[in-house]
Amino acid sequence: MADYFIRLENIPASKSQPVEVLVDGKSIYKDSKDGDVNVTLEGHLPNRQAYLPAAPFEVTLDIPIYGCHQKKSIDLNDGKYIAFIASPKGLEILQEKKPPAVKPATHKVGYSGLGKGL
Repeated sequence: MADYFIRLENIPASKSQPVEVLVDGKSIYKDSKDGDVNVTLEGHLPNRQAYLPAAPFEVTLDIPIYGCHQKKSIDLNDGKYIAFIASPKGLEILQEKKPPAVKPATHKVGYSGLGKGL
């Protein structure tokens, strides 16, 4: 099973202003389609020992259309389901221990990989 799940919901993107997700400063996903991005990224942390607690890590979401470069420190003891949800009120960040009831398509990503389906 994956170490973490990062859900993007209604995140605006365009060909000239792609959305990008970084984990500890390394790009794991980039989407440059026109329209909203709705996806769940599933990944593993490098050098993670299954029998030891995971060290905190940092997730960065770049949304150029919003002029947003949002960082969040993640402690997996607080939950491995992270969501970035855009709405007219702004960007909401959630961290949960249980998966959401409905989720967008999931893409497995490598820690050092870039793009969909790695």
